[in-house]
Amino acid sequence: MLFATALGGTLGEDPVSQLSRFLPTWFIVPLLFAIILGGIAANVPNGYTAGLGLLALRIPINRVTSLAVIALFTLAFRVVTVFYGEFFGMYQVFLSYMVFWTAPWAAIVVVDYFLRGGRYRADDWMKWGSGAYWYTAGVFWPGMIAWLLGIVAALAFSNSPTFVSPLMRDVLRWGDMSFECSLLIGGLAYFLLARRHPLFRGASSVDRVQAEAGSTPV
Repeated sequence: MLFATALGGTLGEDPVSQLSRFLPTWFIVPLLFAIILGGIAANVPNGYTAGLGLLALRIPINRVTSLAVIALFTLAFRVVTVFYGEFFGMYQVFLSYMVFWTAPWAAIVVVDYFLRGGRYRADDWMKWGSGAYWYTAGVFWPGMIAWLLGIVAALAFSNSPTFVSPLMRDVLRWGDMSFECSLLIGGLAYFLLARRHPLFRGASSVDRVQAEAGSTPV
């Protein structure tokens, strides 16, 4: 990148192949080797967290197997994009669509934190099939409904290269408001649906009892 910038783009679309014009061979080989290792090291945390996410689905596999599945999936996706698509374009579209569901999810997490006063039972987070946060078969429906409403709001008020809704294009004719509206609708819906829900109030009362007993809140 430094060479390409300094020379005003005269290296073409593949600056790496032109390094021999500026660097001796004895230096290029270890340099490229270090770049390859650096790229692998930078993605180790991504593979680690993706493997943990797969284990969180309660699939009966161990950590090594989950990491192997993630690695094979990543390799297959990379091969497909190299030969049949454009990786950067697909990755950009993926990131753009992530806004539609991550924004309301973040709003729900923040609202939940303040509704509970920041008190959670860390031991119950890890329980499967029981505990204060198991709710209905592991699903807290007010949260799911609020999340889906936030996604609908994001799509309805989207006016971006990723997606243009008829509401924004033909009726309101505004700019993109998907992020702001999904945050507002998702957070507000969760606040209204969750705060008086019996399962939520039951879990919150357990949190308060633990806090009053002297346990350290999370």
